[in-house]
Amino acid sequence: MESLSNERIQEDAEIVVNLASAVATVWNEHGASHFGFKIYVGLRQVVDCCERSNLILENFFPPAPGPFKRAASLLVLGRLNPFFSLDPAPVSRSEREKWLVRMLLLFLPATLGVLEVKVSRSPGIDKWMRLDGWKGFPSPAFKLEFINYLLGLNESMPSLPNGNNDFSADSQVARHILATSMLIESCYYLGESLPKESSLRALRTRQSPQSFDEIDLTYDAHLYRDWALRHE
Repeated sequence: MESLSNERIQEDAEIVVNLASAVATVWNEHGASHFGFKIYVGLRQVVDCCERSNLILENFFPPAPGPFKRAASLLVLGRLNPFFSLDPAPVSRSEREKWLVRMLLLFLPATLGVLEVKVSRSPGIDKWMRLDGWKGFPSPAFKLEFINYLLGLNESMPSLPNGNNDFSADSQVARHILATSMLIESCYYLGESLPKESSLRALRTRQSPQSFDEIDLTYDAHLYRDWALRHE
């Protein structure tokens, strides 16, 4: 398996830490008082996640994997090796794991927003588009199924090896990254097909949500933009 330079890992980790810290700040300012806990980011866990992500993307995918695969790798590996922590953590392990997955969903639009996809088809012309148009999941039911899918990763896969490259484990992770990237990409382009002033919220019921899992995540991108403006 190909190894990566510490410099590259540190560079990726800095970006992820900044994004995850933005998510933590948004949550701690807007959600902590209502749900009863704050979230924090573990630097060592982020570095481990970035190292494994880069190794898998380089060894199991064609060169220059696209932005959706990169975002998916952070979700999948952030699930298997969490870099968010909750304080105070829920007593129930199942509730704690659900909240860690929910934090990854808050992390998703922030991650997509700093990535770009190449949209030009003409030789020699590079035209890139930033993926800052996330409009949420198609429905609350879709989001619930996506949460359950991420929750099930720990049960369907072996624990990540500590310090050793495990080809069998990494190949399983790669398959889940591919599946996750396709789900994210389909949601993104479905939202992009709507009128510019619209959002997937218009397709959903307007009843009050009964739980966090039913909350429309469309607002998250606006919170990140507001946070970024305040901290420029």
